[in-house]
Amino acid sequence: MPIFPNAKYNFTRRVYQAWVEGTKQGANPPGGVWTQNCQLIMEAGQPLLVDDDFTLDNTVCLTLTPTIHRVMSA
Repeated sequence: MPIFPNAKYNFTRRVYQAWVEGTKQGANPPGGVWTQNCQLIMEAGQPLLVDDDFTLDNTVCLTLTPTIHRVMSA
């Protein structure tokens, strides 16, 4: 169960798919980020899957970093 049971968590579809596929193939992202955090959020039905260029409003948007790409392709 996530710490904030009423929250919604944004994941980009591309990163989510990479983690799901990687997990199916036996990969475990660094620090157990998927199994210890993200997977629990998914199982609790709290994710919002968004596009890479998601913008919440005039002040908040998502920007993928080079580190995310390295983790996804590792």
